[in-house]
Amino acid sequence: MSRLKRREFIAHSVPGEMCLECFLLMHGIKRTTWYRVKAGVASGQESFEHGNILLKKPQAETLEAAEWLLEYACKCGDFMPDCDEVHLPDYCWKYVHERYARERPHAISLSSFSRLHKTDGDLTKIKIRKSKRFSKCEGCSELDTLIKQSSGMRRSYWSNQKKEHINWQMRERKKLAKHVQKATSPDTSSQCIVVEIDNMDNQKTAIGQMPRDPKSLATLEKLKTHITGVHVPGDPDHPFRAYTWHDRFPSGSDVVITILLRTLCEIAKTRPLPEKLYLHLDNCWRENKNRFVLGIGHLLVEEGVFKKVKICFLPVGHTHNIVDQMFSRFSVHIKWNDILSLDDLVRVCRAAYQARACKCGKPSRWKIKPKNMIDVSKTNGCECKYLKVHFQHLDDMACWGPFLLLHLESNIHGTSKPRCFQIERDEFGTVRHRFRSQLNVGPVDICKAGLHSPSSLQVQNDDEQNTWMPLNSPGLQLFPEGVPKMSSLRLTTVPYKQLDMEGLRKTKQALQFHLSTAQSLWWNERLAAFEEEDSRCAFT
Repeated sequence: MSRLKRREFIAHSVPGEMCLECFLLMHGIKRTTWYRVKAGVASGQESFEHGNILLKKPQAETLEAAEWLLEYACKCGDFMPDCDEVHLPDYCWKYVHERYARERPHAISLSSFSRLHKTDGDLTKIKIRKSKRFSKCEGCSELDTLIKQSSGMRRSYWSNQKKEHINWQMRERKKLAKHVQKATSPDTSSQCIVVEIDNMDNQKTAIGQMPRDPKSLATLEKLKTHITGVHVPGDPDHPFRAYTWHDRFPSGSDVVITILLRTLCEIAKTRPLPEKLYLHLDNCWRENKNRFVLGIGHLLVEEGVFKKVKICFLPVGHTHNIVDQMFSRFSVHIKWNDILSLDDLVRVCRAAYQARACKCGKPSRWKIKPKNMIDVSKTNGCECKYLKVHFQHLDDMACWGPFLLLHLESNIHGTSKPRCFQIERDEFGTVRHRFRSQLNVGPVDICKAGLHSPSSLQVQNDDEQNTWMPLNSPGLQLFPEGVPKMSSLRLTTVPYKQLDMEGLRKTKQALQFHLSTAQSLWWNERLAAFEEEDSRCAFT
């Protein structure tokens, strides 16, 4: 038993016919404890909590270590999209403590540091997983294997290389965190805006699923529905937005461009857009890192919407951000609710996550509790509030590919390796774009040199990695024959993909017993709209 349970047991126990000495020996109770508790009961004591409860407070060093671990997890951890966890890239907690001890002069011991992530409410979400459900950084994976297979000095060598690799990716994350700080700080929020866009796995958001599917529904076709999340740090109205769309549109850059422009138009209705746009995207060539997204950034500068557009990508394997953490809360709540219509999906997701809109520039955390917000508003005096995710549904999207292909440079290649693109006007007023392979100017990643032998890791600073390309040039032109005028913009709707209508009808029939009147009406209207769209496309 716990100490409290022991005292309660003694307070209400009676030896009965047994000798008191035998009773105490049988239960392992000390005589002094027995008489002290019984004396308290005789005097009318009702609570048996220890007198020091809630009086013992953590030391300042412990609180400082907790804040350091929280900041470290926010900067270099990966926010998991399917669970409320943040995974650190380190090999073990010992290496995290060594990093903490180097940065803090009055560091706590390793044993005390290891207990932080087991006791504190927020820090319990910080994990170091040996087996991960998602793809891992290739450099981290190779270094972990080398650490595991070696010993002695060689193990220490590879451990130091892993630390250098983590430092490198941490500097990359700090660069994006600096953009967010600019967009949320009251002094610089009028100069720049940050937009982070990511997509959620459509297998988890399919319509027509239940916590435990009936046998008749398990193998039937579900209506796949995508959720694209948008994070606009510092937006007082809707810092988190989510756009839903059915699996009728092909995955590509049209989705990202449409959602980006729609988000900018909505923000422009409430406040003027600043001069700089920092666009943070996932490292995917099919949807984000291609000439169409670069072309849209070029047009935004050409039309005077922004003076500079910077498109940034995190290193492969270290791309999970705060939008993925929003998706993790969605997936957990979806798993335990019936998703029988689009309204059910939106309702469950809106109740799963709330975002903090704070004018003092405080960063968001993965676990947000309203009671903590009350304390913050009292101590700091900032005007903070919690807002639910703003949802919108997209029934059509613009097809940007044919319009841009008529004007873009045909020989554009090599866009998959650079992770930072900058678009602005040169000294002559011509819009050009430059790129570099990493976000932060500094030492290159040691893993890029190869991990076959220690000698191959002797990498010096390379100008090609640290400076803007092309070298000795103001930048490249994406539209060599002139930028198209927006007045000549003639966009068409993205062609719909054919759905398994017969399979969806069977799904609706299998769900009929569980559907309400409104849900059944939604399925009838949605299937009728799909058939009308298919017939219109076939006629066209």
